[in-house]
Amino acid sequence: MLATMTTTGSAAAIDPASIDLSDINGFWTRPIEHRHAAFDALRERPGLPFYAEPELYFVPPGPGYYAVTRLDDIVTASRNPTVFTSGKGATSPADMPVEFLEFYGSMINMDDPRHARLRRIVSRGFTPKMLDALHENIAQYTHSGSKPCNMAATGEYVMGISFEYRANTNKAKGAPIDLVFPKEGLGWDLEAFGIMKGTKKLDAAKQLADWASSKDAMLLYGKNFAITAQPGVAAPLANVPKDYESRLVKMDFATTAANRERVLAEWTKRYDAKTEKR
Repeated sequence: MLATMTTTGSAAAIDPASIDLSDINGFWTRPIEHRHAAFDALRERPGLPFYAEPELYFVPPGPGYYAVTRLDDIVTASRNPTVFTSGKGATSPADMPVEFLEFYGSMINMDDPRHARLRRIVSRGFTPKMLDALHENIAQYTHSGSKPCNMAATGEYVMGISFEYRANTNKAKGAPIDLVFPKEGLGWDLEAFGIMKGTKKLDAAKQLADWASSKDAMLLYGKNFAITAQPGVAAPLANVPKDYESRLVKMDFATTAANRERVLAEWTKRYDAKTEKR
């Protein structure tokens, strides 16, 4: 489902039949005012518009979808998880196997009552008051993800939150540190490869991308990282638990990316005073 509750612009100037929400390089590149007006027009038309799914190079198009744009319709769908389910991959452009949904899913790819129960748990654990209390116990926020571990390894600080790669490497070199992997959940550090739109050497970029996702490349990544995109390729790291992957928290990467600037701005306002100087 595609949904929005923002209302601005004039719907009168746009014919609902001319709107194609699957036109990634057309509709979604138009000015925001045009898109607001288009959604206004969709809300005013009777019924739900149906669209064919866009063709993506990495996945064949599915059976299509209905665009739910009116608030009342969205509320109805949200209150009927047995009919309008998110548990089959609401934020994934491709239909994933059940086993993948459980691991790669998130709270958004989840239906009530499980969704509501986890949301209550998370909201209690990440209140501003809780984060403020945690901030009091932080000596310094570093710009480098490896530096906290390096500082702990040299005795500059008692502990540091860092990458498993750096911690494993430092301990293997003899640093007097212990690695702690909380069973309550581990954070993500995700590295990705992409091709810039408009690149002048598309064929060469595709060739590099193909190699970057090959097993040969994964074997190289696996020398340093506990998890690679191709499962079962990375060799076990001596100081990293075998169930490392299962301890990663459920993360909705699309929502995280969409809110990145807002979250960083709020974090900076609250906690930037302890950030190390560049």
